[in-house]
Amino acid sequence: MKKVFTIILIINLFIVSLTFADSDKMLNETNNHTYKRIDQSLNWNEAKKYCESVGGYLANVTTKEENDFIFYSLLNNDNKLYWLGGTDEKVEGSWEWITGEDWTYTNWNTGEPNNLRDEDSLHFYGNKNAWNDMRMHINANFICEWSTGVTISSCVQMNESPVTDATAMLMQSGEIFQKVPIDENGCYIFYNVDEDKDFTIVIRRKAN
Repeated sequence: MKKVFTIILIINLFIVSLTFADSDKMLNETNNHTYKRIDQSLNWNEAKKYCESVGGYLANVTTKEENDFIFYSLLNNDNKLYWLGGTDEKVEGSWEWITGEDWTYTNWNTGEPNNLRDEDSLHFYGNKNAWNDMRMHINANFICEWSTGVTISSCVQMNESPVTDATAMLMQSGEIFQKVPIDENGCYIFYNVDEDKDFTIVIRRKAN
């Protein structure tokens, strides 16, 4: 069911109703992932948590085909901005996807990314098939993505305190499938995990 938001504006005693609705979930047949445009204005971290709360993640765009599917199937050719799941918050200029997928494809707008006033998160223009970097605290709409794999998350404590100076690694078939930093609450999250394969999670603390 679509989630519909209605805003009533009173202009010169006339009532105008403007309705904004999330898109339906759309299947991308090139990778069998589904996507949904969320027409709620949230900052990047809030949008990330929202997608995770519904079993998905902020969309990661790793091919031109995936990029074009999102733009032409989900965006409204409007002046809105849409968060994606890319960030260089850890190391300036070193962009990565929140799922740990390889950062090989890009679609930056001309002159971007420029890190103007500390811009560490990625958005898609609604009226232009191009990306831009933007400050994390700014509100924007966003795209959620669901894959065929499962999401695994947990938190680590030592002596009743969260472990924060560490990295979590998910191993499958003897190889590192994903490697993610543990956040300030001692928590980590892995995406797109093949639930039919055995896996091992290794926590590696940073050397003092």
